[in-house]
Amino acid sequence: MNVLLINGTSGVGKTTVAQKLVEMFPEKYNIIKSYTTRDRRNSYDNDHVFMKKSSLIIKMLNHQYIARTVIDGNIYCAFKNQFVDSKINIYIVDDWGVVDVLNSMNHLDSVKVVRIIRDEVNVDDERKNRFSSFLPNHCPHLSKIILNDDIDDVVKEIECLNW
Repeated sequence: MNVLLINGTSGVGKTTVAQKLVEMFPEKYNIIKSYTTRDRRNSYDNDHVFMKKSSLIIKMLNHQYIARTVIDGNIYCAFKNQFVDSKINIYIVDDWGVVDVLNSMNHLDSVKVVRIIRDEVNVDDERKNRFSSFLPNHCPHLSKIILNDDIDDVVKEIECLNW
């Protein structure tokens, strides 16, 4: 199973990049929608599966989740049965989500992490401070940092990753 983890700060274009990849290559990519207890932001907010906290906790107890985190008191998680073997699974995660997925995957060479940033000045700082603290050294393709100047360029860089 191949997994592409997309990481980055809020509003940097993670969801847009994931949607563009699936739009351009529907036979190749599968987007994982996180289950969450947060409220919908608007009526078009369909990037997650929304649940009540009690229901999601019960689901987490009864099913094998692959990653989980809490942001602003809201739970976010994904379950193993959402991932498919025949496609590259795109999962948008925070730093703890990256760690969870890496800890739960048997074949780390089938996981790639892309961190999307906006400010070119911060590329070296991002590489030193963010990834080096938690990504294992034996996984060579886990520290790809892409500057989001243009969504199409980000998609092209991701398409160049070797699986």
